[in-house]
Amino acid sequence: MKTRVALGVFLAAAMALPLAACNANTAATGGGESSADSGVTINYWLWDDRQAPLYQQCADDFHAANPNITVKITQTAWGQYWDTLTTQLAASNAPDTFVDHSTRMLQFIDSGQIMDITEAANKAGIDDSIYQPGLADLSKYEGKRYGLPKDWDTMGLLYDTEVAAEAGYTKEDMAALTWNPTDGGTFEQFIAKTTLDANGHNGLDPEFDKNNVVRYGYHPEWSDGAIGQNGWGELAAANGFTYGDRSVNPTKFNFGDKSLVDTVAWIKGLIDKGYAPKFDKTSSLGTDAVMNNGNAASTIAGSFTTSVYLGPDAKKKFAYAPLPTGPAGRRSAMNGLHDVVWSGTKHPEESFQWIAYMASEECQMKVGESGVIFPAVTKATEAALKAREAQGQDNSAFTTVVDNKETFPVPVFAHGDEVNALIQDAIQAIATGADPASTLQEANDKANALLK
Repeated sequence: MKTRVALGVFLAAAMALPLAACNANTAATGGGESSADSGVTINYWLWDDRQAPLYQQCADDFHAANPNITVKITQTAWGQYWDTLTTQLAASNAPDTFVDHSTRMLQFIDSGQIMDITEAANKAGIDDSIYQPGLADLSKYEGKRYGLPKDWDTMGLLYDTEVAAEAGYTKEDMAALTWNPTDGGTFEQFIAKTTLDANGHNGLDPEFDKNNVVRYGYHPEWSDGAIGQNGWGELAAANGFTYGDRSVNPTKFNFGDKSLVDTVAWIKGLIDKGYAPKFDKTSSLGTDAVMNNGNAASTIAGSFTTSVYLGPDAKKKFAYAPLPTGPAGRRSAMNGLHDVVWSGTKHPEESFQWIAYMASEECQMKVGESGVIFPAVTKATEAALKAREAQGQDNSAFTTVVDNKETFPVPVFAHGDEVNALIQDAIQAIATGADPASTLQEANDKANALLK
């Protein structure tokens, strides 16, 4: 399959670095537990509710093969996940195992909060060749391994197909959209045409009432840390933006660069024109609800969201188009997640056994056959694509960016919590009216001070 080959080439080239950028049961208690039958209970945390049942099946199978080990899975939404995990880590009461993200990896390594599993992985004979080339390196740093590969993802432009058709856009038109921060290109034209006020006027109609909008052409994501993976990050990269002087452990950030300032200013301009909802409205409604309720015609979303928007429970007819092409080309973030072991666990051997099973072909094939995500194991990615094809899904928006080498790695940097908060606060301040240039420069200066 062409996608697998290209993915391998991309990761090998772009991520051949010390570390590269990418309900179950009741709430877990930290540090593992001893169960009534003198066995061990391992707590595992993740944030995606669509994945929780899949890993529960893996947990059940793992327990059947290891009767003395029970896995307790806790799923919480993205924002709450990191708030709670940070609190529990500070209180030395964290889950034994959890899903980690590239933006937190160095922070957890520096603070000694995740376990060095190099020796355990070597003894277990972990075979990196079963994964998409390069993915295993995402959780390695300075010759040590801190996690095992879980999955990978890319981004696309999610849109309501019926609304697009009514505005005169075909699938081919959507794939050919262009963008720039000056006039928005054909992407802004699409956004304007699919914005509708209460009187039936679209955003290009002289009689359009921006204060009485019933459907916005675009739904921006303002709560996305320092990466902006679900929106501003892709557009900024398409405008020439890079996060720092290097993608791994940068010594200097670029958040004050004009390429990002102009991008965020353009998104804020959509609010001013009535084409996108005001920040106070987007902060109270999740993207899933906004799109399924027909309150917006498009948004940027990842390959991990297809079960929501292309599944049987979707309330609208959606499709994913390749992201708009900007001045620097078409750009999509590419990330790889990994499972890690808390350094304070009382059961390090059993915890490693569990994450090793999750990283195995046996578990990841089960996850892949659901089609919910693209697992790290190559065969499981194939299974996921086949499952999606069988469901009539078109995933070309996510695979062609890999084939065409249009992806960029999610950066890895120190002080993840602080940098994410600084940049997100700045982006949100701009969304509510703050000056883009001075606000981002101030945040960038504070972020750079942390690195010193």
